[in-house]
Amino acid sequence: MRSIVTVASPASDTALTTLERVKLELGIPSGTTTSDPILQEKIEEASDDIEAALGFRLVRETAVETFWHEQYDVAPEKLVLDRTPVAAIASVVVDGLRSTPRPIGSIRTRVSCLRSATVIPASECFAGASS
Repeated sequence: MRSIVTVASPASDTALTTLERVKLELGIPSGTTTSDPILQEKIEEASDDIEAALGFRLVRETAVETFWHEQYDVAPEKLVLDRTPVAAIASVVVDGLRSTPRPIGSIRTRVSCLRSATVIPASECFAGASS
């Protein structure tokens, strides 16, 4: 099974904290703005580094994941989403037919080339795994 993720609505701000919060933590008065550009740049760098280390986005974005199979692929019982954590699944479309949205982990559908498929967040695949 193959998939591709397209970001439909990117996050307007990817910073994981605010300039005001950093200035408060560092004891810089809010009226002092001389260091604002460098602090903002460091906030953005640190946010990018954190997401890169985690391997997933922390900011909320709307993404569309499209699945398809190649001729010799084995039909999976579960479709594992590439992007996690998942806040909500807006819809599931199979062969052009839209499924009614249901809670994460409970979406089941039948596809002509697949057996019953369940859409789940990838993080659930590793729940309870020992490290």
